[in-house]
Amino acid sequence: VAKQAARGGGAAALLAAAVSSDGRYLAVGGGDRKVHIWDARSRQYIQGFPQHRDVVTGLAFRDGTHQLFSASYDRTVKLWSLDDRAYVDTLYGHQSEVVAIDVGRQERVVTGGQDHTCRVWKIPEESQLIFRGHGQAIDCVSYVTGTEWVSGGSDGGVALWSQLKKKP
Repeated sequence: VAKQAARGGGAAALLAAAVSSDGRYLAVGGGDRKVHIWDARSRQYIQGFPQHRDVVTGLAFRDGTHQLFSASYDRTVKLWSLDDRAYVDTLYGHQSEVVAIDVGRQERVVTGGQDHTCRVWKIPEESQLIFRGHGQAIDCVSYVTGTEWVSGGSDGGVALWSQLKKKP
């Protein structure tokens, strides 16, 4: 799959990859600003979604679904339905590039950005919680439980967060 994507994608670098929890879909993204979808079982290319306006930096599937979330330097998070093969929504809020993303089983997405914030996006409520604690950009995030996550920053720090507290 990687060789086929590299040939078809030109000189653009791949910066993000995710596989659905059932192993059906592979999503990749990068410098060409598209989210590319592959059938991981047959290794066939399905389609590319061109909606991002800048580099795609992160991809995450919601556990147990074919809902895909993408993060980008365009300061947005986008939601895709692979069952419908369609764009669903755009989440706005970061003041700078979004570089990290994770999502679990619940409809909560956590992102980290160059604006020094972690954001928890409550999808059904169409709202977000903003968390500040790192002195520099937040480069990676990963859920530990449904309400707790860890982040790593350009400042070398690691923080454990909870949706119940604004500081790590």
